[in-house]
Amino acid sequence: MTNKKVVLDEDLSVMDRLAQLGLTETDSKIYLHLLDRGTAFGGSKIATRLSLRRQYVHNSLQKLLKLDLIEAVPSGARLTYKALPP
Repeated sequence: MTNKKVVLDEDLSVMDRLAQLGLTETDSKIYLHLLDRGTAFGGSKIATRLSLRRQYVHNSLQKLLKLDLIEAVPSGARLTYKALPP
């Protein structure tokens, strides 16, 4: 008899659940940061706050937009990004 642990959905961390949706660790960090802050931020500010490269942040923001997890908010000549409710 083997002792296998069955992982139930309620046992999964938020990061694990986001990974099941196809998000990378970077995607998840950005989404959770925006969700936690509740306000819109530009890509450069997100990159600085999370110590990530701007190109990685830009790629993740595009993915999150396509998945309708965030929205782009015009701010002058630039876009900022805000998390949509889960």
